[in-house]
Amino acid sequence: MENKNKIILLIAWGLLFTFAVEMIAPIYAIFVKNIGENILSVGVAYAIYGIVFSTLQPFMGKLADKYGRIRFSILANLINSIGLFGYIFITHIYHVYLIQILLGIGSSIASPSQQAMMADITSKKKRGEEFGYIYMAMGYSSALAAIVAGVIADFISFQMVFLIGAIIALLSTVPLIKLERILSIKGK
Repeated sequence: MENKNKIILLIAWGLLFTFAVEMIAPIYAIFVKNIGENILSVGVAYAIYGIVFSTLQPFMGKLADKYGRIRFSILANLINSIGLFGYIFITHIYHVYLIQILLGIGSSIASPSQQAMMADITSKKKRGEEFGYIYMAMGYSSALAAIVAGVIADFISFQMVFLIGAIIALLSTVPLIKLERILSIKGK
């Protein structure tokens, strides 16, 4: 039962974190076009994110191993929350590029930390199945985020999508804090 609670907390974090960062996916190109840019600018922004994210992952994974995977995941949540919040104030494509760098840093911290935590917490015998449930939850969260973001952008504003995403990214630290407490109580 103890392991089940840890997995539930990982799923809760994955649901919230994925929802927060995936909210921008369905509206991103339209948002960038609305600030007066072209689709090439969207491609450049995604490339910037991808390069930063990919380049930093090994280094961030090593630091997470050294300083704590949960703490690094919390740091990733905070960085991504700041990045999502920053989208509210964008007026130029260079702002988009800067925020993509920030989000690339946040995601490069989150990804190896999350993978390592999942390996630490899941049981060796059922690791594939437990990973499957975690990723299933994250996939559903991503799908729901796309619909919710589309509705909010259509009926309220893009800025509200970014604000809600930033708040949810912050809230996704709660399951991590609870998980850290459980692990520290058990001496792990």
